Amino acid sequence: MRTCRPVVSTTSSSKRSGSQSLHDTVAAYTSDGAYTEFAEAEKGQIKAGMLADLVCLSENLEAADEATLRTTRAVVTVCDGRVTHDGRL
Repeated sequence: MRTCRPVVSTTSSSKRSGSQSLHDTVAAYTSDGAYTEFAEAEKGQIKAGMLADLVCLSENLEAADEATLRTTRAVVTVCDGRVTHDGRL
């Protein structure tokens, strides 16, 4: 089994030469994923009336350097309106 670490993947894909921006990388995990499922009217954005799974991270991705991004962790994860991970405890 492999562990998926989206923050590390985000770091890798947004820091390489000729790579996509951080904004585009995050979109690939969110709104672009909803679009490929033909579900963009229901999810992929944090907006009233839409389904939302949400992850609160320990760092601001836009302000963090690469070393900090590599240690960034999920603090709270909410899936379908329920807290499924709470790293604050």
